[in-house]
Amino acid sequence: MLARAASRSRFPGRTLSAPGARLFVAPTRAAEPEAVRDSDALWRAADAAPGWGGLDAAPQASVRAPCALLEILPLERRLRLTRDLLGQRKLVYARIADGIVVASGEDVLVGHSEVSDRLDEQYLAAFLVSQPADPARTIFADIAILRPGETLRWQDGRLTDSLASLLPDESWRVRTEAEIVDEFRDRMLDAVGFAIRGADRVGLSMSAGIDSSIIGAALAATDKNFTRRPLAVTFGLDHWPDIDESSLASTQAAALGLEHICFAADELWPLSSQGVRPTCPDTPVASPFREIKETTYQKFVDGKVDVWLSGNFGDHLWADPADWLIDGWKNRRWRFMWSHFRWSLASSGATGIWRNRGIRKCLRLASGKPNYWTDTEYLQDDVARQLRQRLDAELAACGEFPRPLHAYQVLNARAAFDACGENWFAQRHGMEVRMPFRDPPLVRFCLSLPCDFSFRSGIWKWLPRRAFAGCLRSEILERPKSSDLTAFVDESTGADSQKWDQMAREGMESAGWLLRCDPDSVENPDSRWNLRWNLISLSLWQKARLH
Repeated sequence: MLARAASRSRFPGRTLSAPGARLFVAPTRAAEPEAVRDSDALWRAADAAPGWGGLDAAPQASVRAPCALLEILPLERRLRLTRDLLGQRKLVYARIADGIVVASGEDVLVGHSEVSDRLDEQYLAAFLVSQPADPARTIFADIAILRPGETLRWQDGRLTDSLASLLPDESWRVRTEAEIVDEFRDRMLDAVGFAIRGADRVGLSMSAGIDSSIIGAALAATDKNFTRRPLAVTFGLDHWPDIDESSLASTQAAALGLEHICFAADELWPLSSQGVRPTCPDTPVASPFREIKETTYQKFVDGKVDVWLSGNFGDHLWADPADWLIDGWKNRRWRFMWSHFRWSLASSGATGIWRNRGIRKCLRLASGKPNYWTDTEYLQDDVARQLRQRLDAELAACGEFPRPLHAYQVLNARAAFDACGENWFAQRHGMEVRMPFRDPPLVRFCLSLPCDFSFRSGIWKWLPRRAFAGCLRSEILERPKSSDLTAFVDESTGADSQKWDQMAREGMESAGWLLRCDPDSVENPDSRWNLRWNLISLSLWQKARLH
């Protein structure tokens, strides 16, 4: 276990030992503050971004900053574990014969002789069909994970826990539209300012999309006295000019005063390295753009970046445009409902109104048969039924938010992994990844706003575009979301289809017993691609673990 833990960091760690207790902690980046406080009576260690309160602060799950905290009382054999509200730092644990073992990654615990690498059926089933895993489960049946906002206590062989969670922010109801726009801008600036605390040099993965662009604008507006300008890195796709954003991103970065680097990604398609790609040992969940991400990391390393910011998760904060009718009715937003209806009529015509997603969604809800959990039909009946029952129960727990499904997708296990899954790769390069769009005050505010602040008169992400209209170029503010890399991925799939088929078959050998179909026979092309990619990811992950 110690060797596995040490291998996750580029820097030497520190070990504390006492009868019946042992703690190993290693830094993520060179400039990281001391991560452990210790005395004879108390050891306290944290995997946390600066700003959570420090190691001398009282631990609590409501901390704003990404944080996973351990408190060990070695003389009393007591332990307290805490994970931040949005699950941005991971903390996993396993019961053993005479105690408990805890780590920031599952693969570390598998190194213990009493912890097996047997796969968890429920986690695996959810993974295959791209649905959220149980927030307390991992891919390994013997290993559990703290849920976002959970505090767990261990004493005398017993575990007790408590759970904190975000609640809606209703402050928008007493504000004008202009005040809400200003409030969002202020919260976004504050989130970025909070995210860069303690950084020696800041990096930004920047496209010409609105999310990374407004992070760049917030960086430019910060009063932090940078020793070196923030470094923005963009990938270019010369062979796909319709989706290449490098030129526009470069122009915007220059206007914001950011240093900018662009690299060619035309050959960095999924599995371009013939199956030899970096794989996180903790989970089979994998990005098809890992090759691009790894090249981005190398640019950050070359530029001596120790904290990089991602616009990832920006898409999650905004309501589905199909919620316009339901959400407008709940909030009595009659003027905006009428405005949206007129826009739909003008853009689609009278016959198109009946194909409007908002109207169709209302009809599905009225029928009592909403299909929230897509692709579960590819699982065996009993497995699918068990998965849907869990998802329904977790969705019901988000009922205080105006759009429960939206809140569930942001706050549950899928979102938690989306936020913390990149940490292992960042640690390999000696840096941290931080996501301003995961700042709890910002998340609460956006989840509580009416749908028309997300989508208005055909404009997606209306609020952030309006809030940063004075900072960004009109080409970025006015362009629709266009970073769809489907064509890029499809060419990769077609160029070496036999390799992809073989890896999918290998994944079927491990998990096919959970499925009711062959991946080649799935009719929906998008679903087929997702299922096949998950099977391939499982195959690559298992191969990497064997080595």
